[in-house]
Amino acid sequence: MHVVLAGIYWDGFQVFRASVQITYNPNGDSSHIITLGKITEVNYNQEYIEAKQLELKDDINTVSTVKVPDETDVKYWVIDKSSLITWGPLKHDRYQQKMDELGIHLNLLPIGELK
Repeated sequence: MHVVLAGIYWDGFQVFRASVQITYNPNGDSSHIITLGKITEVNYNQEYIEAKQLELKDDINTVSTVKVPDETDVKYWVIDKSSLITWGPLKHDRYQQKMDELGIHLNLLPIGELK
C-alpha cells in the first residue's frame, strides 16, 4: 500500500479521500467503482477490505446540488480482494455477521490514520 495525493492505494484498490468511493484499477486504465457514499473508515488484510460508509443527502443549508454525508445513514462493505466479491451495503448487524462468517478480525480505522 502507498499513499497518493488523491487517497490511499494498495493492490489495485484506491480509497479516494476527497470523494466518495473505493475503486479497483489493477492496470492503470479504467477504474471500477466498488462503493458509493462517503467512505469514512477502512481497513484491510491480504484477503479482504472492510469499509464504513455514510450515505449522502442534500445539504439543507444550501440551494446547490451539493450532497453531504448523512451521519444517521451508516452502511458497511466487505470486499474479497482476489475474487472482487463485494458484500454491501450492509447494516451494522449484518456486517458483523459477515465478518464473523469470513473470520475477519480487523478494526476499522479513520481514513486519515491509514498510512
